[in-house]
Parts: sequence; structure tokens; C-alpha cells
Amino acid sequence: MPLISNHPSVPADAVQAMSEELDRLLTQQIACAREGDLDQVERIAARTEALVAAISSRDAAGPTMAASQRVRLRQRYDELTLVLRAERSDVQTKLRQVRQVKRAVGSYRHEATPSPSHQTVFDDGTIH
Repeated sequence: MPLISNHPSVPADAVQAMSEELDRLLTQQIACAREGDLDQVERIAARTEALVAAISSRDAAGPTMAASQRVRLRQRYDELTLVLRAERSDVQTKLRQVRQVKRAVGSYRHEATPSPSHQTVFDDGTIH
């Protein structure tokens, strides 16, 4: 859907169409965030930002969006925010676990590597 300019001749039903598109995009972002597809969330965000700017500029000339639609968009935005916070928390937890495993592997590797001054005598009598 092409974006509608800030021209005052844009009818109120066009703003309604933009708000419906924004609702659809926010819903899509929520679904992508729940799936962990943050790249897609970011791509959709560029389109949502443009719609928000277009709707805001129209609202500056006078409210054109129904209050119920504003409430619905606010709820979608709040839900998206919560999902993204949960995803960020999950990523931080996983990163912490990876760091712990990396330290443990490094520690075992260090213990398993004999130092040059340490010699190992094998059953066949050889020294390494």
C-alpha cells in the first residue's frame, strides 16, 4: 500500500486504512518476534515507522483516527514490546550459558594439555 502524503486533502478513510495496515504490521511483528525472526521484525519496523509518521502528521491537523483504533494499536504495540523484551531476556540467558560453557571448556583444555615440564610415562615405557 503506498503511503499517503501529509497533504490536507487526504480523506479520513485513508487514515483509517493506514491504521488498519499498521495494526496488521504490528500483528505480523509480534508473530515474527515470537518465532525469533528478529531480522523480519526489523524489516517490518521500517514500514511501521513510516505509517506512524504519516498518521501522526494527519492527526496534527485534527484527530482522524477512532479512539478504539488508537487503543487497539496501543495494545498491539505494548504486546510487541513485551515479546521483544522476553526475547532479549532469552538471548541474554543463552549468551550467559554459552560463556559459562566456553570458560569450562577452556578450563578443561588447559588442564588436559600437559606442560612442557610435565612428562607422561606410558605402559610401553615411552616418555612423552
